[in-house]
Amino acid sequence: GTANDDFNTNTAAQTLTATLSAAIAADDILQISVNDGSSWANDDHNTAAGTGLSTSITLVAGGGEFHIRITDDAGNSGTASETAYTLDTTAPTISFSSVDISADTGTSSGDFNTKTAAQDLTATLSAAMASDDILKVSVDAGNSWSTVTTDVTGSPDVNLDTAITLAGSSSIHLQITDDAGNAGTADTTSYTLDTTAPTITYASVDISDDTGTAADDFNTKTAAQTLTATLSAAIASDDILQVSVNNGGAWTNDDHNTAAGTSLSTAMTLVAGGAEFHIRITDDAGNSGTASET
Repeated sequence: GTANDDFNTNTAAQTLTATLSAAIAADDILQISVNDGSSWANDDHNTAAGTGLSTSITLVAGGGEFHIRITDDAGNSGTASETAYTLDTTAPTISFSSVDISADTGTSSGDFNTKTAAQDLTATLSAAMASDDILKVSVDAGNSWSTVTTDVTGSPDVNLDTAITLAGSSSIHLQITDDAGNAGTADTTSYTLDTTAPTITYASVDISDDTGTAADDFNTKTAAQTLTATLSAAIASDDILQVSVNNGGAWTNDDHNTAAGTSLSTAMTLVAGGAEFHIRITDDAGNSGTASET
């Protein structure tokens, strides 16, 4: 169980240990009951064992009391020790739904692909936990656990909101364990923490209709343009090429794909009066590379 001395367990087969106040006589019999004294089993304890008792017992489903007593050769039984126990082999059946993190920065808000390690993990429990149940969370695929029982609130207590710190690519596990140590089925959600931005750079940035006195001064009377550039490398399949025409104030996703290689050609509409247009690449976790500024 949650305490190693509460005699609450999910294991029927046990080794019972105790210390006797004195060694038993040669003709005495040490007896044990696991059902409140209703029936007794003779132990093979002998005088050579001295005052140390160690014997195998099988607990009764549900629980009861185990008793230890000594009976002499005439049938007189001494006062029995009595210890209550609980044998519970039934795991919690509570399940989890709406598992989410607070900063899912990827291209999809529900893909658990993020650039942010510090997160608030939220989930909804299918029912309130028992008073002695324990809710645990793991961010390393169940290798280590933290207890978050006190972070469950609501009426009934069905809403989890707890702080976690992600690391690398792994999985978040949520699991409820009862007071006897029975663990319910763990809810598992894979995640990727990616903090590395794309490093692609841009060259030969140009517009299709540069009507100024110089063909490359980006001074024009034409708002509708085709923006062209050469990338230093092809983008990854899940990267997104983005363009801004207002100094990075707003971004538009371009339909550039891996088949286009390192050549960029996309339509854009310049802002009246002038500004800067920026080009950048953002990966699937939301990390943005350094933008070109023209």
